[in-house]
Amino acid sequence: MVVDARHIRARKALIFDAEESQLPMAVQRAKYFCHPSRRKIKLVPDQNTEKRGFSEPWDVQSKDDCWFYHCIDLPGETIAGMWDMRGRSKEYFGHVDLTGKSVLDIGTASGFLSFEAEKMGASQVVGFEAWNGRIREMVPTRQYRENKERYFRELDASMVQMKRGYWYAHSRLQSKARAYYGDIYDIGEDVGNFDVAIIGQILVQLKNPLSCIEQVATRIRPGGTLIITEGMSASPDPVAQFIWTPDGKASTYSWWFMSEEFFTQFLRVLDFEKIGRSTAKYGLVLPGQEPVDYELPTLVFRKMIV
Repeated sequence: MVVDARHIRARKALIFDAEESQLPMAVQRAKYFCHPSRRKIKLVPDQNTEKRGFSEPWDVQSKDDCWFYHCIDLPGETIAGMWDMRGRSKEYFGHVDLTGKSVLDIGTASGFLSFEAEKMGASQVVGFEAWNGRIREMVPTRQYRENKERYFRELDASMVQMKRGYWYAHSRLQSKARAYYGDIYDIGEDVGNFDVAIIGQILVQLKNPLSCIEQVATRIRPGGTLIITEGMSASPDPVAQFIWTPDGKASTYSWWFMSEEFFTQFLRVLDFEKIGRSTAKYGLVLPGQEPVDYELPTLVFRKMIV
């Protein structure tokens, strides 16, 4: 079954118990998705969890206190996550050949795309993720404005658990990918330059998605490739659609759906030309519910040599 993004958000809004339904939606989601056992989360981060820049590997030997955004097959076990893209990585990467290429994975989360890029022959992989949870941008609803500190505590803690999930999988897979923690609106030169960059399902969560694209574009070598896999507006015009709705069914960190023509025209400004488009269905797994198929378009752009 293919479902519209609005239906997905509506279903997510119904999975919390009555007591938690009084909390801000982002807090509910962090508590539920990061803690399927419903145990209390640890709000005091470890001393090295907010370091910026390239990270040394974390020593994570157990899945305890980990959260996985992606389903991942590890030696001897399968990790359940919210998104299941297994067996469809080539589609998610827009069928771009990664053999011998350096790859920048924007919003790496649990690292699935980074690890898959290695399997697909990438010579170097860097996963970029936020340096802490509280820099995540929320639609400034009244609930958010009145509960900021609660949001911040929960989001910081859930970010730590997601990073622990990354490093647990990284260790089990004996990955050579590197993780860089920073600000998506200020990607420094120390990150490096890459043959391929992929932005996957993160622009929808950003207040200023064009700034993100502009930053990522600076890290792509001339002749290199930018891949964008995102939920998009179906409009044939170059539009950006604000998708939060006052009925509360959209999450407080869902901002925009942009149209394909919007991406195409903006990327022209940055000297990119569109060279490919495809769609594929990916599994969305909600706790206690049957998986659904969610169709995402993928756009592929080449950075022109000027």
